[in-house]
Parts: sequence; structure tokens; C-alpha cells
Amino acid sequence: MNQHGNVDRDAVLRAQVLLLGTGIGIHQEIAAYRILAEISPLTYLARLARALLTLGQEQFSGKHEAHLTVVLDAAGAVRRLAASEPHRDQLLIDALAEQQRLLEALGRSDDAAVARQELSEVGRLGFAAGRLVSPTGDPRPFGRRGAAGR
Repeated sequence: MNQHGNVDRDAVLRAQVLLLGTGIGIHQEIAAYRILAEISPLTYLARLARALLTLGQEQFSGKHEAHLTVVLDAAGAVRRLAASEPHRDQLLIDALAEQQRLLEALGRSDDAAVARQELSEVGRLGFAAGRLVSPTGDPRPFGRRGAAGR
């Protein structure tokens, strides 16, 4: 959208064509998803979040500050999804777990505790609503590993 709230149809068309191509880079993919998420958030916000998490893992592993920035962006995209979106909880759990890990690595234990609290709440609510099988976000039913947890 432009500054007047109008959709730039050319930008949308370019983004769609770009995603149809082969061999595009992750940065181009993310740019396209950002544009398309403005007009179709239900379809593209989850894809944007996944691409951002992938970017963080692939290009910023070991660079905690830069990686954290990308993870925070991904979590923000997930939070914009409707609560009823089926993969929202798991995506948010993935982003928050990575956020917590990075904050701990950076020595920001208070911020990590806040992320851990939100992570716990998302898991609890998702489990209670039947959107997650386990409060930890593990999609496997509890009984698959046997009674002893093996």
C-alpha cells in the first residue's frame, strides 16, 4: 500500500510473479510476502513469518543481535494473524522459543523471562482450545511415546 492506503497493483503483480519464479533468494521472497501480506494477510503472514525464521537460521546463526531482530519481526507477523488461523500457535511458539534462546545468549535474562512467559501462555491457550496437542507445542499426541515417555 502506498502512503494514501491504496494498493499498488503493480507492486502486487511483481510480487506474485516473483514468487512464481524459480531460484529467488530468501530476501526477495520476504519482500514479496511483505507486499502480499498487506492485501491478503490470512494467506501471506504465516509464509512471511516462516521465511523470516528461515532467514534467521540460515544467515544469522551466531550473530545473536541480528538474528533476534529477524525473529522479533517474525513474531510480529504471527501476532497479526487471526487467533483462529490453524498454524498460528505453533508458529508463535517457534518464534518465541527462538527469541527466548537468543535473549538468554545475549545475557538479557529479564527479557528472556518475558518471552518464556508468553511462550507458556500461547502453549497453554492453544492446548486448551484444541489447536495444539501438547502444551509444549509438540504436535505429537502424548500417548505415542508410551506411558513411560519413551
